[in-house]
Amino acid sequence: MKQSLVVLILVAALIALAGCTAVKGQVTNPLPGSRNTSNRSSAGEAVLFENFKMSLRGMRSQNPVIEGVKNQNGGLRLEYYFSSSYWDKTANQPKEKKMSICSLEGDAVFYTEIAKLLGQHQIKKWNGFRGNNPPGILDGESGSFEAVLADGSSISASGSNNFPSGFRGLWRSLRERVTTGEITSVNFATDAYFVTLPTAWIGEVISRRGEGLTCFEIPIKGEKQTILIIHEPSYGYYQDSGNKSIKIGVLRPVDQIDREEKKPRFITIRENGAWENYYASLTQAQKAICDKLAEDKSTIAASLKGTNGYTLVPEDGSVLHEADARRLFDKARSLWLSLYLQGEYAGGKKPVTIGGKSYLPLADWGYLNNINSAEALIRYMGHYFAAEYAGQLIHEAVTDRRLVEYNGTLYIADDKIADNALYGGYSLKEIRKAGEGKYVLVVEIWKAAAGDKKYTYSAKEEIFFPVEKNAAGEFVFTAFPYWDTAR
Repeated sequence: MKQSLVVLILVAALIALAGCTAVKGQVTNPLPGSRNTSNRSSAGEAVLFENFKMSLRGMRSQNPVIEGVKNQNGGLRLEYYFSSSYWDKTANQPKEKKMSICSLEGDAVFYTEIAKLLGQHQIKKWNGFRGNNPPGILDGESGSFEAVLADGSSISASGSNNFPSGFRGLWRSLRERVTTGEITSVNFATDAYFVTLPTAWIGEVISRRGEGLTCFEIPIKGEKQTILIIHEPSYGYYQDSGNKSIKIGVLRPVDQIDREEKKPRFITIRENGAWENYYASLTQAQKAICDKLAEDKSTIAASLKGTNGYTLVPEDGSVLHEADARRLFDKARSLWLSLYLQGEYAGGKKPVTIGGKSYLPLADWGYLNNINSAEALIRYMGHYFAAEYAGQLIHEAVTDRRLVEYNGTLYIADDKIADNALYGGYSLKEIRKAGEGKYVLVVEIWKAAAGDKKYTYSAKEEIFFPVEKNAAGEFVFTAFPYWDTAR
């Protein structure tokens, strides 16, 4: 079981890829401004084909697919995409939704190269393979391979955690062929944006596409080390705990029709410092690249522009994005749990008695470590609540003796829920603008009635949470009415 999970994680990391553009040529580039670096010599007899389709299915809602189709000129279109199914109510049947990722257009030389790759992995021996799931394996992945050969015959193989010999190797080789390339130009583009790269990167840096990101790597001691990453998730900006990232902006589709199919992309560029551990092993050219990385990161960020129907809306910090609003609310709610219901989350810690009342040390509460005074707690809470409001909350907690300082440690009352009335959930329903730089989060709170052991959460209520920026430019709550309602 553990081996199955390890294999699943490794394969998922290899196949999670997204977004490239097509380029024509004898040796086809996975991205404009890059040259493929995979091994182009494939031993074995070429297997001539008309088309083939290879897919993997796991726990993801979208399944990765690699498809090759011979064109009329004897060349080949090789494409990587994600496939998902949905129910078409009009047609009353399931339909496939295809999210195009990477595609390559090549001539007859490219076609022969891929035909040899198929021969190298002996796909003719796969025909009829049906790999049953091994006993005891409850998760993992399944896969399939379908091909129509040049002589009209076909190949069909499939399996669940049980594949024909060479299946994974062929998948990795095709994936590498589509997504990885050596930088050959300062002009670099994906399906959604283009940037200008430093001249020094040409011939030294390798690009690699991943799901929602592009990695730029340099070879060190036979392995590739990432030096810079451009993130582009659709749910919100990549969260970097350090200070080496730049939020560039949001790529949004220009046309209304595109908005139905294309999701926005939140662009963040950041350095990856792993190369620092190998600095002594770098070549002079690589050292020159890494020494200028912080400067070049800013230059690359400034050069980014949208393409293929996307336009860049630069990030100026004035908009409260949904992902940030969710994180803000979750963090504020966690602080509320820390202050009011510490006893529910004691984690096996034994309470202490101070002045006849039971308390738990606040420092043991994970992210509140090293906060040993009310003043320090107010400063920490100031990242999520307005300073005046945070001070008011802590003052009330001290006055009520829910929060005490004792022997250099901050203690919180060992309070618990009297019944299950507070067990429930919440959902962010809306983010409303409330003026310049001000917002209101509309959150639906639901909770079980007292004595309801089935937790049906019949009691629901919409609560409004005002948000604005503090002096440091952070969005914070100026009030948190959930405290009063839930308490």
